[in-house]
Amino acid sequence: MRWIATSARSSSSFLHLLSVPCQPPRKRGLNGHEYAKRQLARKGIPFEALDNGILSCAEPARVQHICDDLSAEKIDGLLRKWLRLLPHPFTGADRAAGYRYDISILQAEFSLTQVLDRPVHGRLFFEQVIRENLDLGRPEEVRLIFNRKITRRTPGSFRTRVVTQDVTPSLNIYYKNTRIKQYHKESRALRTETTINNTYDFGIGNPRFRGGCTISPSCARSALPPIGGSSKSNV
Repeated sequence: MRWIATSARSSSSFLHLLSVPCQPPRKRGLNGHEYAKRQLARKGIPFEALDNGILSCAEPARVQHICDDLSAEKIDGLLRKWLRLLPHPFTGADRAAGYRYDISILQAEFSLTQVLDRPVHGRLFFEQVIRENLDLGRPEEVRLIFNRKITRRTPGSFRTRVVTQDVTPSLNIYYKNTRIKQYHKESRALRTETTINNTYDFGIGNPRFRGGCTISPSCARSALPPIGGSSKSNV
């Protein structure tokens, strides 16, 4: 038997917990895009969604403030709330004595969404991006993108993969347990996602939220710079 808890005040949730009876949640997924959308809706700020992201907003500065305000303390507090509600192996006396569970980061994803001024030509633009960047997976290119030393002993395979899901192609490159994926999102924007599955690949260690610590900025800096232009393209 498993417990699957969802934090939701609307049909779109931003937190999922996976647990089993008498154990704490084993995995928790927090979607920052959905969190921002939910906060905008609660504050009555008009916005247009792009799947789980935001295409446009009447008050862009408020969106940025909401994103910046999603702190480690808020994330930790949200989990503690659910630990009090779900079946838990620690009794009240145990918790009063200082026994508790900590949060560590199993996977972190950082994304950049570049909205196109003329989305009708976006697919042609991205197909050209793919053709011009098929060599990004080579070791010498990976070294520049991730700012890491690459030797013959570096584990993993270095390759560029073009994967087509339904009719949407994506450009993928890899470094150890990390992947950068770029694709044309809903025919409206160029989306770049960096997914880090092991922070030791970047010499960071396992980040924890103990004492209000946050994800190391080094993770965020590892994201692939925009390919082909600024945050808005005139194609």
